[in-house]
Amino acid sequence: MSNVAATPLGSQFASPPRSRFAARFHYLYAMFAIAIYEGAFTQSFRFARGDEHLLPGQTEIVSTITQAIILSVLVVLVWIKRGEFARALKNMLPYLLILALCAVSALWSDYPFPTLRRSVTLTSCVFFGIYCYVTFGLRGTVAILGRTTVLLALLSLVTFVLLPSVGRETAFGYEGAMRGVFPQKNTMGEAMLLAISCYLFQLIEGSKTPRAALAAVGLLLVSIVVAQSATSLVLAMIVIAVGLIFYSARDWRLRWMVIYGFALLGSLILIVFVFDSDAIFAVLNRDPSFTGRLPLWQMSLRAIMLRPWLGYGYSGFWNQDSPTVQYIWWVLDWQAPSAHNGYLDICLQIGVVGVALYLWVWGKTITLSLRASANGGPPEAKWILLFMLINVLLNLDEGPLPYPDQFTVMMPGAILLLEQWRQGRAALARGKRGGPRFEPTRFAAGRWQPGQRA
Repeated sequence: MSNVAATPLGSQFASPPRSRFAARFHYLYAMFAIAIYEGAFTQSFRFARGDEHLLPGQTEIVSTITQAIILSVLVVLVWIKRGEFARALKNMLPYLLILALCAVSALWSDYPFPTLRRSVTLTSCVFFGIYCYVTFGLRGTVAILGRTTVLLALLSLVTFVLLPSVGRETAFGYEGAMRGVFPQKNTMGEAMLLAISCYLFQLIEGSKTPRAALAAVGLLLVSIVVAQSATSLVLAMIVIAVGLIFYSARDWRLRWMVIYGFALLGSLILIVFVFDSDAIFAVLNRDPSFTGRLPLWQMSLRAIMLRPWLGYGYSGFWNQDSPTVQYIWWVLDWQAPSAHNGYLDICLQIGVVGVALYLWVWGKTITLSLRASANGGPPEAKWILLFMLINVLLNLDEGPLPYPDQFTVMMPGAILLLEQWRQGRAALARGKRGGPRFEPTRFAAGRWQPGQRA
């Protein structure tokens, strides 16, 4: 294969036809899988039929089929890349323990088959995240996720206008909010929120012009507003503030302007909240109980105390025929699909042991990303900080943990890149040459690598 200059991912690949076909296949497969993990399209056919009711524990056939497609292709790709996967898995031990606990929890789950089946789906999601890292690199995966979500935002706006039976929310109190091609407005908000961090990173490290990056952020932000996802909107403002502080690091005057501007805005919001908190709740379309979340959290804590150490099994609690869940629904007069708090949901599913494992993984990831950012590490460390900020705050309210979604897809790449950086520094400190060798094989930093096999 001839040596040619690398070209940006998504443009014409600098390689012979066979390599170009392989590259496009990997790229399109990744976009398809990310869209499904974000929740896109899986419920749209059901909404088009006029069926709005899917209770916790029930499964949509479209979701099952798409997950089967993703898993089938992934098995082949993992086998092809088995060497790189084996090296990557050695650096994923804490996360693999979480997967093992989810699978083993079928032994004490009241619903062992759904627990085992969904633990397989969770594992395939993690393995897909590893595949993305060894194929595209973390930077390339961030770029693909951002581009995929922008396309989904545009499709959602079209669906919202032209197919209101599919694209508009029907939940009480939120009639008319946009859900687009997503199953629910908050699911859409979470997808847009993570994509905002992707485009902020591209703005920070300069792979996109400020105009292009800010236009994408604007589109995603408008989508969150139309979706009326209050939590995602608040977190988007926080992430944008932190991202702009990172971006302003190149000029101390710009940094102080950004910090002063957001400090002033935060002070105004605090004053309004102290003297007229009802106005804040009205803007966010919430009440002092956070739309019923506080009573839900109280009931969830009571359920946790009955099985504190190992929980009820992965996906083994929120089921429609569970007597405990039926009692909670009866007390609240609300068929809540989850605890609306990721930390409580971890406790309910895999207990205090599961929470400890997540704290281990998250604590190490945050610590290493801070060290990498402060010591000239990979620029992706700044995106990882934004990513972990979203994870920590989002799980206080919406609770996507533990779930096979876009956050689970991106976590392996963050872990592997930071572990690679740590091991590389340790090797240099010991006077050895090089570091761990599980870097991307076909794409690096979102670019095609010439001279490599398809």
